[in-house]
Amino acid sequence: MTAATAMSGRTLSASERADLRRQRILGIVYIIAAAAILVVFALPLGGDVQSKFVLSLPGATPVPDLILPSAPTLYFLAFLAAFAGIVQLVRGFGAAWALVLGVVAFCFVFGFLTWVAAEGSMNLTGLLQTTVARSAPIIFGALSGILCERSGVINIAIEGMLLSSAFAAAVVGSITGDIWTAILAAMVTGALLGFLLAVLAIRYQVDQIIAGFVINILATGLTSYLHQAVLVPNATLNNPPRVTRLDIPVLSDIPVIGPIFFQH
Repeated sequence: MTAATAMSGRTLSASERADLRRQRILGIVYIIAAAAILVVFALPLGGDVQSKFVLSLPGATPVPDLILPSAPTLYFLAFLAAFAGIVQLVRGFGAAWALVLGVVAFCFVFGFLTWVAAEGSMNLTGLLQTTVARSAPIIFGALSGILCERSGVINIAIEGMLLSSAFAAAVVGSITGDIWTAILAAMVTGALLGFLLAVLAIRYQVDQIIAGFVINILATGLTSYLHQAVLVPNATLNNPPRVTRLDIPVLSDIPVIGPIFFQH
């Protein structure tokens, strides 16, 4: 669906109007991102400023640093985002809109990092490694949401389930000293809360959103109370074993890529 089609005089269907609206909104967002890169990040920097990205971790195989001229790099990223915005407004990218959205998002994020590292340095590999590790709970929550939606369940209690499972794993792991028993306790806790959601929604016909909201409140309140009443006075109950780092053979030895994705 393009702007030219919209101006041809033909009556648009509801789906075509939605596509056109999304096309225009994305185009405006791309141009705003380009303006932010240009005005906020690029213009305040001098022409001789450089951004240094360290690509190797301490103790790992040395990799040459990536050194970029800050301002020209930011100008180029702003141009890419602006070009994508103009094309998006004029004709759109069709089925490739998600890919273009990812490219513009990369331009903005990398522009921000370039601005932060100007006249200094940043360990890019370490930053990305930490990002992947910290995103694991979000990824598990997203996968849970996808599975629930595919099965026809509206589950907004995912956060409460994760929180309760983490609490159970910490306590059981501290008592047993075994990481696998702790993981099993987390799985059982998540399954029990899933069973509670099913009982409320199926047996008692409670609205699934309300039931999930109740479970979230229950999990937040209960774990907070037990933490203050039990774990704070008994520190040994909050000292579980940790999962050791697992380096995937061969893949973990790839420079830059290995530490980011295969050393966790």
